[in-house]
Amino acid sequence: MPAPNPQGPYHRQTRERLEEQMLAELKQAEAEFQNAPPEQKEAAAERYREALQKFNDLILDRKPPGSSEEP
Repeated sequence: MPAPNPQGPYHRQTRERLEEQMLAELKQAEAEFQNAPPEQKEAAAERYREALQKFNDLILDRKPPGSSEEP
């Protein structure tokens, strides 16, 4: 079986599934933040920021999860 073409339909389907998964994770983190009690708000906010950063890396910078460089 030939390797998937980065511009072909296999890559597009994989990327679309990844985008859907990351969007679902972002929405879940947002809901958890909105529903968190005051004593858990900061931890929930941090998880939301992390999910948002991963989603932005994928969508805006085209970096798959785990490829971001840490500051």
